Amino acid sequence: MSRFISVNKKFAFLSGLFIGNGWTICDGCLVGFAMPTKKINILKDIDNMMFDIFGIRGHYRPNKRNTCCQLIFYSKVICMLFHRLFGDKAVNKHIPDILITNDGDLTREILRGLMYTDGHLISNENKITYSSTSYNLINQFILLMASIGYKFNISKRVHKKHSNWMDEYKANISGRGLS
Repeated sequence: MSRFISVNKKFAFLSGLFIGNGWTICDGCLVGFAMPTKKINILKDIDNMMFDIFGIRGHYRPNKRNTCCQLIFYSKVICMLFHRLFGDKAVNKHIPDILITNDGDLTREILRGLMYTDGHLISNENKITYSSTSYNLINQFILLMASIGYKFNISKRVHKKHSNWMDEYKANISGRGLS
């Protein structure tokens, strides 16, 4: 593994995917990504990106019903890097400062990764939504969307029936060119 990492479009897209569907277990030196089985191709892309950036291949682990698959990497260094850069657990996830730039290409790639995991396009209304339990991440998401010219609002959903569920924040983005 190289001592230096290029902060480029590939790294920005991988970062968005990790923030949306990634996890770390640092005492086990694990970095993982989880996706529905129908999106297995994105896990293959993640495996290739991790190899290109870090020189490491992952191991695929489907769940018992084969509805979801995890891609797991074993590396203490990468685990600590991802844990410190992006946070741990959904409520603490964030976009690191190095990816909040004036570079439109990097911004689009991290947004593409985030949208692929927790976003939804409503093409007939020219609108997208992005959901997270991290209020900080939602604010960073709308900051990036605003920086490329989109309007937004934020809504909050409190789960009254499930007291142990975290509140969910949703960014609603509108503007031309979203489809």
